[in-house]
Amino acid sequence: MYAPITRWVQAPERRTRSRIEPSSSRAEIYRALIDGEKRPSRTRRLLKGGAVGVAALGVLGWFMRNPSPPRRS
Repeated sequence: MYAPITRWVQAPERRTRSRIEPSSSRAEIYRALIDGEKRPSRTRRLLKGGAVGVAALGVLGWFMRNPSPPRRS
């Protein structure tokens, strides 16, 4: 009977004092390293670069194609 009751009845906070986060510069450096910008994966960067390259080649080929000769009737 103890397990179901603990799910229904919330226990009060047991700490008498709240935690104080360290304010040292070293802690800020580690926090910045952990929470820093997320770089996209290498695979994603390669796919994106490949797609841009294929698009650039397509546009280049489109501009460099020979125009069809005018039709004579």
